[in-house]
Amino acid sequence: MPAVIKLLIFWLILFGLIVLLFRFSHTKVVGLLFTWHGPMPTEGETLSRYYARRATWVFGLLGQSLIILAGLVVLIRWQPNLTGGPVEFVGMLVPVIAFMLLVCTVRYVFLSAKAKFVGPNPTVPPPEHEVEV
Repeated sequence: MPAVIKLLIFWLILFGLIVLLFRFSHTKVVGLLFTWHGPMPTEGETLSRYYARRATWVFGLLGQSLIILAGLVVLIRWQPNLTGGPVEFVGMLVPVIAFMLLVCTVRYVFLSAKAKFVGPNPTVPPPEHEVEV
């Protein structure tokens, strides 16, 4: 099969998946899988509590990346013919992502402790306007 046909099939599959994600973007599954922004501050919450919630959220992402890495390791051990392919490339990227998530978790824990014990630790003010749905 020529490389142009392979590229065409790849892009058609990619655009098809993007269309499906936008079509079903209101579902809880897509919302849970593709939420990137993390928790939003709530009214009356202290800054240290908000940073602690963000640290918990990033730590959850770290756990997910480690589970994906373990799955890729098991897949490569189970199917040795996949070594050297895109699965191994992704397997090399996941530890880098996991390390970045670990650094983010430590950062948010540090910021939470700093805000709680050193200060300032302001509370989130109420919204200035109501958002119409």
